[in-house]
Amino acid sequence: MAQTYDIFITYEPEDGSEYARILQQELGKNGYQVYMADGPFDRHIKRALESSEAVLALLTPAYLKQTAIPESRVQEDIETAIRWDKKIISIAANGKFDSLPPRAPHKLKKYVSQTTSRR
Repeated sequence: MAQTYDIFITYEPEDGSEYARILQQELGKNGYQVYMADGPFDRHIKRALESSEAVLALLTPAYLKQTAIPESRVQEDIETAIRWDKKIISIAANGKFDSLPPRAPHKLKKYVSQTTSRR
């Protein structure tokens, strides 16, 4: 039987891994099965995303300042989650969320809330 997860965490490795690890640990302490995505979007990550109930997207400064959004792994995870009709939870890891990156697809704006979350 394949592993299933309650939450799939996606983040930019440049500045999101610390936040992701903390979230994974805290959610795990509360009984959630959590997958923390790392590395390129491959078959293993795709299976983990597919078997997850929700996607937690950490929107860090590195993600928000990107100009080449289509090449972002976080972006690919979010777009895949949209196609598979997954619940998407967005967290602004720096406590600020001014806007999505300028080249973010319009469909993404529908699914990613522009609310803030404090550490």
